Amino acid sequence: MAFFRKNIRKERICPQAVFLSIYESTIRMSLKTKLLMEENMKTTFKYGISAYSGTIDEITFGSYKNGTVCIARKYVKPRLTENNTLLGEIAQNLSEIYSQCSEEYKSDLRTYAYTYGKEKSPRQTLAPNGYSMFTKMMFTFAEANVASVSLDTITFSDIQSLYPEISSVASAVDSEYLPNVSGADLLTESM
Repeated sequence: MAFFRKNIRKERICPQAVFLSIYESTIRMSLKTKLLMEENMKTTFKYGISAYSGTIDEITFGSYKNGTVCIARKYVKPRLTENNTLLGEIAQNLSEIYSQCSEEYKSDLRTYAYTYGKEKSPRQTLAPNGYSMFTKMMFTFAEANVASVSLDTITFSDIQSLYPEISSVASAVDSEYLPNVSGADLLTESM
């Protein structure tokens, strides 16, 4: 360890970067040849490393059961399908609609997301943000109105004029497009 400390001080390299570099080179050396022969394999690491998640070179690692199991497999580039294209169009459209919403409405969404995170989300998970609650509301709204709503073509003006039940957080909660949380009835700012 003293050897690493001297070199780190000389070259002014972050200790985490040195460790990560040693870690990645260890993984590359020990697994690259083995993985070429097998499709999936359970991995074991040297130097007290228990698990790794991510992709290095052409190998993808997955950590499971709180880091007690690590599986490596060849990286396969996913192929695009119609569903990928549709989801991309929906995400882009929802992002454009969200950018047109008022700051007061976005503030209400952030407040709702914070309260939702405290009351409904499991403790081990991150609390949602305002944009994720907006997309949750829009997908629930689209499922309830399959015949008349398409998320890839709906516009901001359509929502304001045709669908007042989602124009504010309180009305979306009343219409059951968002789960009810304490204080949701006070979030009445319009899009």
